[in-house]
Amino acid sequence: MTNSSATSAVKEPSNTSVKFGISWPLIVGIFAFISVALNQNSLFLGDPDTLMHITAGKWILSHHYVPTIDPFSFNTSGKTWIDHEWLSQIIWASAYNLDGFTAVKILTAGRFAVTLALQLRFILPFVPAIYGLLFSALCFVSLQGHLLARPHLMTWPIIIIWFAKLLNAGAKKSKPPFMLLGLMILWANLHGSFILGLVLLPFIFIDVIIGSNKGTRRQLVISWGSFLFLAILASLITPFGWKGWAFGANLMSSPYITRIDEWAPTSGTTLLVLEIWVMVLLTMGLFGRVRFTLGRLILLLGVFHEAISHVRYVSIFGLLTPLLLAQPFGLAYPNKLKTDHPIDVFLMKLCVPAKKISVFIVIAGVTLLTLFFGGKSSIKLPSNIAPADAIASVKALKLSGNVLNSYVFGGYLIFEGIPVFIDGRADLHGTPENNDFYTFTDSADIEKIRELLDRHRIAWTIFQPTEKTVMYLNTQKEWKKIYEDSNSVVHVRVSQ
Repeated sequence: MTNSSATSAVKEPSNTSVKFGISWPLIVGIFAFISVALNQNSLFLGDPDTLMHITAGKWILSHHYVPTIDPFSFNTSGKTWIDHEWLSQIIWASAYNLDGFTAVKILTAGRFAVTLALQLRFILPFVPAIYGLLFSALCFVSLQGHLLARPHLMTWPIIIIWFAKLLNAGAKKSKPPFMLLGLMILWANLHGSFILGLVLLPFIFIDVIIGSNKGTRRQLVISWGSFLFLAILASLITPFGWKGWAFGANLMSSPYITRIDEWAPTSGTTLLVLEIWVMVLLTMGLFGRVRFTLGRLILLLGVFHEAISHVRYVSIFGLLTPLLLAQPFGLAYPNKLKTDHPIDVFLMKLCVPAKKISVFIVIAGVTLLTLFFGGKSSIKLPSNIAPADAIASVKALKLSGNVLNSYVFGGYLIFEGIPVFIDGRADLHGTPENNDFYTFTDSADIEKIRELLDRHRIAWTIFQPTEKTVMYLNTQKEWKKIYEDSNSVVHVRVSQ
């Protein structure tokens, strides 16, 4: 494999331009943005953690520092909180302060659009446009299950840039781009997934070493080893230093992690997305259209394993697979387009990068369009995670004291300024000595439940109607139901 062949498999047309200066990445970005921004549902707010992150961001902006002690749960009073997503929380809170959930929606749509546009821009030099669009479409579907207004969304473009640049450098047997170290600092302050960028780096290193010239191998080992060392140091430039790494260990060691939907094994329609990817990869392999290097193969299999094991990694699989696949596929499918055919000429012309003025006009246009339609219809929080009527009733009755809340209501209660028993921060709530929540919800021992309610001084509760705790409270004389609808039930203690 020569450097020239590793660099590009599909030669982009030279001296060609489109009248309006648009390109496939820009078109895909527009489609991705509109699919979110002009959609009248609120699926991007479908996770209660979004509300907690917005509230945390507002707290940081108000207090001018990153919290080290959890301020949102009475059940974790005094416990250290490694708020590793603090910078993302500030961004989400700033968007909310600007124009409520409409601005949050625009930001969600924008990050999604930039992600897909960047990915397609990086893979187009290696594959014919029609295949690049296919990979982009599969990525679009892969990201739908995790397309939420949460900190991980801030890192999707970073993941694309980080791995695309490193994979390209590895294929060329060249030094890693040290400018990415600044990106690692940003990544480490946005979301805990920065660890992924470091853990997978040695597998790219494998491809750098294998097949490299003996004369340059020593220098490559030094440069890539130095990059890995400096990247690790860069990841420590956060308010928490090495404790930011401890977050991952605490999270993965939680005995309750599989109870969280996004950490559960992949199933249902999400599994179907992976099946489609597997069929595409097998078809390409059987027809000799792709040959993976050892490092890329290990990366692909590793990310696939995680995607099967945890729902949240399906999006990572969708982000990385096109980047891992593009160059090997392009090398096995060397420019076999009929460039004299009008359709192929048209497709190739749109591979040229869009003009800056076109990008500016498109961004301004779709943003104004979204603001126009957003102003006509208010965005309502999903009632299954935001029991607005129930909390309004609680406030009207001036209930006070500790609350035992459903897991999915934690984010909304924090958003409403109510200290919670539990919310979605598994690293904070997931240790047995700190959290009796699952004893409440799973136990059939009435005396044990009563003892825990007394120990935590629970004054009122709010649960979904289908939860077993509701049945228990309905049968106890010291508890009275004061509110019920199709989404929530509120009980209050009537005797101490």
